[in-house]
Amino acid sequence: MSSTPKLFWCILKDEDSEVRAIAAEALGKLGNASEPVLQGLLALLQDEDSWVREEAVKLLEKLRKISVIV
Repeated sequence: MSSTPKLFWCILKDEDSEVRAIAAEALGKLGNASEPVLQGLLALLQDEDSWVREEAVKLLEKLRKISVIV
């Protein structure tokens, strides 16, 4: 396993909701529906901050559309 998924998991657990939301956005910009990306975004659906949850939902929808096209 590369260090990138480990790094994202650490960031996704940051106490600052803005950091978590930006991490979600970064995961979405990877533009792939790999297992680590999906796991990270799915975990954010349980976040206490609504902004973070909304980012995760938007990005999951975007990734779903990309995977349907491919």
